[in-house]
Amino acid sequence: MLPKSIGKLHNLLTLDLKGSLVHEIPDEIRHLIKLQYLRAYSVDYHSRYTIDTDQGVRINGSVIGSLVSLEKLYYVDFCSENREHFDRELRRLKRLRKLGITKLKSDCGQLCVVL
Repeated sequence: MLPKSIGKLHNLLTLDLKGSLVHEIPDEIRHLIKLQYLRAYSVDYHSRYTIDTDQGVRINGSVIGSLVSLEKLYYVDFCSENREHFDRELRRLKRLRKLGITKLKSDCGQLCVVL
């Protein structure tokens, strides 16, 4: 679990949670406006019958847009309940160069239009 106090690290540039057991990013991350790289995923090596072994993190869709310095964001879970905010907030990330999304379903065509 990532503590809510993460929001106090105002000058943080990189948050690398690769291989950690963190599955959800707290809303307080919105205060990290200088954050450039957010890499957060784990690999499920126990899944024998699937090619989808990368497990992303959950992040509130309305929080992402405040990370205006973000250049790399991977992997985040796309949740249907976040769809409205997620679409709109991704448009605010003008510096974003790499985006990794997990749990993206074929019925979310609107997101593909945004990207």
